[in-house]
Amino acid sequence: MRNAVGLFLVAAMSVSLCSCGSRGPARQKTYPVTGKVMVDGKAVAHLRVFAKAKEAGDPKYPILPQADTKDDGTFQLYSYEPGDGVPSGEYVLTFTWQELKGLKYEGPDKLKKRYADPAKSTFKVKVENSKVDLGTIELTTR
Repeated sequence: MRNAVGLFLVAAMSVSLCSCGSRGPARQKTYPVTGKVMVDGKAVAHLRVFAKAKEAGDPKYPILPQADTKDDGTFQLYSYEPGDGVPSGEYVLTFTWQELKGLKYEGPDKLKKRYADPAKSTFKVKVENSKVDLGTIELTTR
């Protein structure tokens, strides 16, 4: 019994010490950004969507909004936790589509890296203190 109490106290102390540290800057206010991705006319799951800010943010605490598409191709970008949205600003969208194996994406990009370079992307979004619906985004493997 004494060992169990001692183990509990050590665990509780560890948790409390870990929670005392700095957590970085305060979160920015975010706004929902939603859309749907179709590839060759079909909805696909587990396609990754990234939003790269046009303006460089804090290099120590970068924000890279992203999302994975659901079975119906829909997505909602998030910055800090799933579903929270994106801070105000201008973004360039990129897309990659790999096999999801367990919790890890592996293998070649089924889109042949055609949509992976932010410098070449034609998909842009401006978030201005309100919800943004991007509608349907059409991509191709050809």
